[in-house]
Amino acid sequence: MPRTFRSFREAPAPCVTTLGRTAPARVAGRGVATLSALVLALGAVLWSAPAQAADPVGSTLGLPATTAAVNGHLLDVASSTRPISPWVSTDLTALESAAAVVGSVGVAQTAGNALVVVGRTAVGHLAVFISSGGAKSWTTGDLTVMGAAPLATGSPSVVVDPTGVIRVFFRSTTGHLNEIENDRDTTDPWFSSDLTALTAATHGASIAGDPTALSLPGYPTTVFARATGGALASFTLTDDPQHPWYFVDVSALANAPAIVGVPVAVPAPDGFGLIAVYAVTAAGVLVEFTDDDFGWHLWSARNVSSALSLPPVNSSPTAISGLPTVVTTVTTTGHLLAISIPTVSLVGAGVKDLSALVRQKVAPAHPVSIVATKVGYVVAADTSASHLAVFHVTTTTAATATVEDATMQPLTEQFVGSNPVAINLGGVTHVLLDSAGYLGMIPRILLTAESQDQFHAKIQDTPAGSNCNPYTASFGRGTTS
Repeated sequence: MPRTFRSFREAPAPCVTTLGRTAPARVAGRGVATLSALVLALGAVLWSAPAQAADPVGSTLGLPATTAAVNGHLLDVASSTRPISPWVSTDLTALESAAAVVGSVGVAQTAGNALVVVGRTAVGHLAVFISSGGAKSWTTGDLTVMGAAPLATGSPSVVVDPTGVIRVFFRSTTGHLNEIENDRDTTDPWFSSDLTALTAATHGASIAGDPTALSLPGYPTTVFARATGGALASFTLTDDPQHPWYFVDVSALANAPAIVGVPVAVPAPDGFGLIAVYAVTAAGVLVEFTDDDFGWHLWSARNVSSALSLPPVNSSPTAISGLPTVVTTVTTTGHLLAISIPTVSLVGAGVKDLSALVRQKVAPAHPVSIVATKVGYVVAADTSASHLAVFHVTTTTAATATVEDATMQPLTEQFVGSNPVAINLGGVTHVLLDSAGYLGMIPRILLTAESQDQFHAKIQDTPAGSNCNPYTASFGRGTTS
């Protein structure tokens, strides 16, 4: 389902009833096909199945799959112009017969308008999914095998550097920061490096958190992560083949407190080639680190929470650069905050409570994902009920917002199993996450029925009041001509 209806060319026949039921209701003066038959037909088949069962697209209704069949499957939930659903989900794990993933994935975009998605499997291997332009088709591979890399833990980070090289950064099971790189050598394109070992001369640290990377024109490729002692650490790629990476304890240079979770790095909003890194402390304080050499320190730290009187936050931040930079995080009570930062000095900074604007809380301590769009930005978050909520803000200064429950759509219908990661590809928002299983049967039946009404699939009587529509036609009861 949805089913494909046959086209009938016989002479129009009056459809006095629809499967023996009463005439359809009228909405706004138009004839609307009744959906009771659809719901009853679905119910008659599905109620014989176990209560947790659900049907993947293309399956036989009489043989529904169990929720466990899709746990950990990597989903690409993309915005759509299809009238029956504003969001469409593609199961990349099933599509490529790949292993399930664990936790959040890393996502990057190539110059050719393709996506590179990397996730960790249950056995510690890193699986890569690479799309064609516009994400029309996908291929997959095992980076751990191809790059002869150690086993991974946590969630990886991936970037495509300005030269087109794909770089995947991850924490090994021994706590080292590692990289798997594609140098585009046709005979052996993937290889791995231990960045903690390579920076031993500069006291490169082991890490305790997931890495985040920045690699843009005008900026050296730099990886930030939480060190084992809670310091913000940076690993920067150099032009020296003898010492390709160097390590810096950013927290020590900035005289800053220890951090928790995963930091995020973006070009600083001032536009002077600086880097701004945002992180959260154990006390729920949002901190900004910048390499502005302020006060004779190469790095400085500023208390964003104090400057804006923010409530305690407990999710790792995400950010988009610009004028202003927008940083998102979640309070301990589940309020999604969007913090506007026009300068690294925090002058003119402000905050919007997106949850209050749309009356939708999100899961506390779960990172959200923000991505710029043609008009403003969107934020993808999971709720305490494991639904995917997508917040839309038209401009960085807008005082209003909207939200969609992307899980409760007829072409998605799966719970969120990891923190969602959003990216904009050619004007289409893609949200990558792993599945926590299907919605229950009753919501899925209702979503299917609702998707067929006059506002979605435009199912209606033609002509109005005739009781002739695609459903009655499919059962030989009428015509849609």
